[in-house]
Amino acid sequence: MINKPTKKNNIIKTPDKLTTKNVEDCIRRLQRKGKKTGFVTFDTILDCLPYPELYIEALDKFFDYCGKHNI
Repeated sequence: MINKPTKKNNIIKTPDKLTTKNVEDCIRRLQRKGKKTGFVTFDTILDCLPYPELYIEALDKFFDYCGKHNI
């Protein structure tokens, strides 16, 4: 899991990014959940990718997938 940003000595530490493989695994899990339930909530996405702004390209592809599969 990614560590949340912390502020220490007025320096904000950014979270560690997930590896490409971890992001792909997360997206596949979200796709399976969407196929099974017919929807995916933003909370579910944030549980998997707590800092979505770091994974815009992967999320864009995921949302395209959702649109094509009526999720």
